[in-house]
Amino acid sequence: HYLPGPLMYELGLALPDRAQFQRCAEAAVRTFARRMAGIALLLLRSGNEYVCSVRSGTLSLASLMVYPGTRRPLFTSVGGVAILQTLPADEVREVLLDNVMQEIERRGTERLEALQKMRERSNRHGFGVNLGDVVHGLHAFAVPVRGLHGGVFAALCLMGTAELYGEERLENVRDELQAAAAALTAEAHKFNM
Repeated sequence: HYLPGPLMYELGLALPDRAQFQRCAEAAVRTFARRMAGIALLLLRSGNEYVCSVRSGTLSLASLMVYPGTRRPLFTSVGGVAILQTLPADEVREVLLDNVMQEIERRGTERLEALQKMRERSNRHGFGVNLGDVVHGLHAFAVPVRGLHGGVFAALCLMGTAELYGEERLENVRDELQAAAAALTAEAHKFNM
């Protein structure tokens, strides 16, 4: 007997509309990464976790260990934090309880303070912001991507060095991310996502 498991979401990507969206997203994320001279990711929400759907960019970031297919708890990524910012408080609380438990089981408690700092910084700015909070020297930013009925199904992320994306560029980075996420949202709507 087979039962539905946690990878059912990824299996759904094989559906024609999802596959077409994936191809469009790959091109859009590649263009965005090139324009911003960083690494761009499209993270899809899968329950209490994210799955990396697209990674693009040529910037060398040895500390960035996220590639297509990577699955991790939402609260461990700036993209996951951007998704959490759109959810009702009760749902956020449930997700965080699950995510903290996963983090402790996998890595212990040493990163919890840094992950909390990233969430607090993001909440102050109103979008995902990580200024080296989790990995020293790695700056990352994210905004949500909305589906057909307004629900958030993904996040667009931009990552780079502190020199490339210093705190003085926050407003510009946010504007660029929002414009690129709006284009991805429009593509998602074309494919009934």
